[in-house]
Amino acid sequence: MKTSLSIAIGWTVIALWAPLDSSAQGTFVNLNFEQAVIPPGSLNFVAASNGMPGWTIYNNYPGNDLVLYDTFTLGSPAVGIHDGLYPQNGALAPLQGIYSAFLQPSALGGSPGAIGQIGRIPSAAQSLRFYAVGVDPALLVSFGGYSLSLMPIGSGPNYTIYGADISPYAGQTGELLFQAAMPAGGLSLGTELDNIFFSTTPVPEPSVIALFALSALILGGALRRRNR
Repeated sequence: MKTSLSIAIGWTVIALWAPLDSSAQGTFVNLNFEQAVIPPGSLNFVAASNGMPGWTIYNNYPGNDLVLYDTFTLGSPAVGIHDGLYPQNGALAPLQGIYSAFLQPSALGGSPGAIGQIGRIPSAAQSLRFYAVGVDPALLVSFGGYSLSLMPIGSGPNYTIYGADISPYAGQTGELLFQAAMPAGGLSLGTELDNIFFSTTPVPEPSVIALFALSALILGGALRRRNR
């Protein structure tokens, strides 16, 4: 189970989120991409069933039955799995664990790379959370065809934690879809994605997140002055 992120303010610890345990993720599987099985000697491509078991691949180069491995395209929509072992090919270091997914848009405006999975959301779930790099606004997330509004709610050493209100769909079965997007007026190589999970804690209001951030800054400044 992934650990939750919290901020200590004075003597009070305020948890920004609390994930459900790994047995309470509905019927979804491989949400952290750690079930990948990369055959020895693989280079550039692996079968989608090995690289991303449990997921359906969409709009992928060179085909939906394959995923890129430790590499990326130069403008074609694609889905990849990365473990960082081949940096000479553009391999990305995983955000956590051994493997992370990578979704690429189309530089020419076509359909972007995407991954989806049909499952049931836990009945107690209040929010969907995941780790990502290169999101805002280069990733679209939906459930059952309905778009989810993403919000940055925390950060790690090499990623941002994003959250979305999933409570209207708790207990329902549908497709959870992650789709690369091209930012308006800009280019995006893609979005690295990892550690998708459901939480019983709602997504904080923007004003609450701002208050936590301000409190952390004040506490950090006080500690720095104290240590001088």
